[in-house]
Amino acid sequence: MNGTTMRRPTSDDRWRTAEDHILNMPRTTEDDHAEEHELAARTVHRIAGHHAPELLEILGLTPATKTPDTRTKRCTRCQQHKPRIDFYKRPDSRDGLTSQCKTCHNRSRNAVRTRREESAA
Repeated sequence: MNGTTMRRPTSDDRWRTAEDHILNMPRTTEDDHAEEHELAARTVHRIAGHHAPELLEILGLTPATKTPDTRTKRCTRCQQHKPRIDFYKRPDSRDGLTSQCKTCHNRSRNAVRTRREESAA
C-alpha cells in the first residue's frame, strides 16, 4: 500500500454515495418512463427517509396526480378477473393489493369467525 490506511465507510459516506447516484439519474417527465419515475421515487424514499420529499422536489420527481387504475387483477380464490378497486390495499404486496378480491376475502373472514364462535360455544 502507498501509506494510506483503509477506513470503514460511515453513514455519511453511504449517504453521499446514494445522493450522488440519485443526482446523476436522468430526469424524466410524467409521460415518459412512468415506471422508472415510480421506482426512482421509491428508491429516494427508502434511502433518504424523512428527507425524501425535499429530494424528490429537487430532482423533479414529485409524485404526479394519480389517475384511477382501470386494469384488472385475477382473484386467487374465485379465479375471476376483476377491477383493481375490488381488492383491498396491502402495502407489503408487490402490486399494493390483496391477492383475494373483497368478496372472497370477506367470505373467508366470515367463515373463520363462524368456526371460532361454534368452537367457543
